[in-house]
Amino acid sequence: MSIAGPVDATLRDRLSRYHFIRAGDEGIIFSPTSHHIHVLNHMATFIWLGFIEEERSIEDLSRDLGEIYSLPKPILEEDILQTIRYWDEMQSKEPYNDSPRLKQPTVCDRPPAHPDRAYVELPNLTLEITGFSSALLAPLREMLSSVSTTTTKPVDHVVQITAHGAGYKICWQGHDLETASCFEHIPAALHRAVGQIACEHEDWLSILHAGAVIMDDQVLVFPAKSGSGKTTLMAALGAGGLGVLSDDAAPLTRDLTIAPLPIGMCIKEGAWKLLEPYYPDLRDKPIHDRIGAPIKYLLPSYTTTKPQHLRVDALIVPTRTPGRTTAQLSEISPIEAFSAIVSAESLLHKPLRQDDLQALLDWLSAIQRFRLDYESLEGAIRAIRGLRLNSS
Repeated sequence: MSIAGPVDATLRDRLSRYHFIRAGDEGIIFSPTSHHIHVLNHMATFIWLGFIEEERSIEDLSRDLGEIYSLPKPILEEDILQTIRYWDEMQSKEPYNDSPRLKQPTVCDRPPAHPDRAYVELPNLTLEITGFSSALLAPLREMLSSVSTTTTKPVDHVVQITAHGAGYKICWQGHDLETASCFEHIPAALHRAVGQIACEHEDWLSILHAGAVIMDDQVLVFPAKSGSGKTTLMAALGAGGLGVLSDDAAPLTRDLTIAPLPIGMCIKEGAWKLLEPYYPDLRDKPIHDRIGAPIKYLLPSYTTTKPQHLRVDALIVPTRTPGRTTAQLSEISPIEAFSAIVSAESLLHKPLRQDDLQALLDWLSAIQRFRLDYESLEGAIRAIRGLRLNSS
């Protein structure tokens, strides 16, 4: 007996609240209210189009899929129903919080902690830091090469260091942005704050949680989750002759360019030994505390302060694969690339808008896309250095 008939109309009505964007034989659905995004492979797209747009029954869909996949109709019918119910359940959940890269700050109304000022010059903005102490200058230059006590450029944003109990707060636009538990932790907190402000300064479509490099005037971005070895890979590519534009965040602007963010790369303790062959001086670099974790910083090889936005030539999803003897680049679809961006916890505007997601998919369709499977850093460097992109 069919399990499909009575539930079709009710489910179809609720699922129609999703928005659908098609990309070839694949697609995505998203909920503007719960912020959930589902990437649909070929079969899931077939189910969505058949059930929602063509208003076919679950029984009909299972019969057609049975001819394609040679599976028993009751099994396919159950699988289709579970897929549809999953979509339904997800949109009824609380709005999804994707751990945004930019924090929601609290109000700051404290005076500056110290009397001095400093300035940070980045390619597309200049920051003035008040409440600064000259004793912070040397450690901060370990993380931000363009720090000085004077500037000839107009200031875009003012950042304030304020005392807060036994520690300090980093304030911006009247709000607390970062916290330092003691004076020695202020540089690392400033480093985090500078990265956040530089991203917010841009008119962004998405803040990609990604590293970015430039190679022979071609820009490559590498979306990946925290803890996946993204920064380690960016540092190795920098040692291999590529210019590191960013190791962690790449703001993709609405004109579909990225803004370089050449601030110090945060090297976690587990990567120190891996990178010492490429950076012999890493062994002697000072250890900083970053949210309770020991960190060393490497300044990127790309240090321009000239205003610029760069067109991206390729997106590469890095996957470290133990046991792989040879690094390999494989082409992926726009939907696979989109899935990698979402899985990496890149920041998207909320509420989700169809125009924004369509623009992101169109951008991915226009550039080249790869997955990089590698184990050794040396193999990854060789694979990337050997990449030959199509001329645009």
